[in-house]
Amino acid sequence: MTVDAPTIEILHAGLWIRNSEVRIPFRYGKACLTKCPQAVLRIDLRVNGSTVSGFSGDCLPPSWFDKTPGKSYELQITEMINVIELAKQVALNCGHSLFWPLWREVYTEVQSEGTRRKLPELLSSFGIALVERALIDGIGRALGVSFFDLMKLNLLGIRASDIHSELEKSSTGEWLPEKPSASIAVRHTVGLSDPLTLADVFESQQLNDGRPESLEEYIENSGIHFLKVKVRNELELDLQRLCTIAELIERRHGDNYSVTLDGNEQYDNTDCLGELLEGIQGKEQLRVFWNNVLLIEQPFNRTVAISEKVCSELDQLTSKKIIIDESDGTLESYKDAYRLGYRGVSSKACKGAVKSILNAGLVHLQNKREPESTVMTGEDLCCVGMVSLQQDLALVSTLGLSHVEKNGHHYHPGLYYLGDHANWALQDHETLYEPINDVVSPKIVDGRFDVTSLNCAGFGIERMHSLDGFVSSKDWEYSSLGISE
Repeated sequence: MTVDAPTIEILHAGLWIRNSEVRIPFRYGKACLTKCPQAVLRIDLRVNGSTVSGFSGDCLPPSWFDKTPGKSYELQITEMINVIELAKQVALNCGHSLFWPLWREVYTEVQSEGTRRKLPELLSSFGIALVERALIDGIGRALGVSFFDLMKLNLLGIRASDIHSELEKSSTGEWLPEKPSASIAVRHTVGLSDPLTLADVFESQQLNDGRPESLEEYIENSGIHFLKVKVRNELELDLQRLCTIAELIERRHGDNYSVTLDGNEQYDNTDCLGELLEGIQGKEQLRVFWNNVLLIEQPFNRTVAISEKVCSELDQLTSKKIIIDESDGTLESYKDAYRLGYRGVSSKACKGAVKSILNAGLVHLQNKREPESTVMTGEDLCCVGMVSLQQDLALVSTLGLSHVEKNGHHYHPGLYYLGDHANWALQDHETLYEPINDVVSPKIVDGRFDVTSLNCAGFGIERMHSLDGFVSSKDWEYSSLGISE
């Protein structure tokens, strides 16, 4: 059945910023997140004659989209804001009245201008992602339709074969599940400086905020049995840390747990990664741990990850799947990586929801030809509610994934940065949030998020009540973060 896509007209768009501060520093790769802006994009549009507002949001983290050595966080934030503003302006100017041609023009123009500005492709995709999500949210809100139904029924008129000719005879309805996931297991991030045991939390540094601080507490109190463990390319430190992690989770779950390893681009060649994998397999304490490793995420720096030398050696490294994350900069990236030997790709709302849906189509097709040959995973950008967390979870739910990396519940003190406005999230999504010491916070029960409330009209947000407390991106100043570099 063919459904006519709704007509749209973009009326106005604005980018808004509000600062947030983590409770525990988040170390990944060479970066450390302590304070960061939370960005919300609002687009006012007319859908089939009805006026509505759509929203999207994400944090602006250090050294993830762009890991250029020596580039200051201040400059990185400026470029993140600028690329969102660029995508917003292209959308305002392009004049299309249907989502799909509008989206394609925004994608093409922003990637082209990003190349001219020498921006990483991943960063350009970020700007596109904010615009597309706000548009999808507004369209869904106007039609009274959820993100899942927009994608499953292809109400946006997405022509997958325009991007991937292999999908010419397929439609989104074929590769997406019959219904969205109602609950999703939390794959808890173990950052490079996270306290692992209770003994690692020094008494003088205890937060006493009603939340777990160490991995040991999370395992005991939250019921998590999926972990995502960061590694740093420091062999002995990595192995020692992995042994402690294995001991902690096996004490609680025996061999009933799963792990992914994340290199965050810390490896410049296969030899270094090979040493880690050999070291893990050589330790009896890590035998169960290694058996339970599902995959290895983006170990290699994006400058060499797709090189002939690295790709030619992937099969010799391990039988575990190695997937791309930061190397997933364009619509073609995953397909190219698969051809070169990678066996999976991450989904992140910050890289583009439409890209994730299209990549899911490729994964479905590849696994149809060769069962279990490749995988799509759900990964996190330290998403914090309301908007970014809920949209990322709505995307993962639509993809039908059974577990997702999540860490905003750990590093952020709930939705504290939103002040009293956080109560809206609790009112509208009471199965996803709970008050912890009077601060609205993501709710984990038996290691899972209940995401049923995200299957609402729009893109995972029941209502966006107000942007009070946010400032316009034009008025926001880096100095307001209070970071000394």
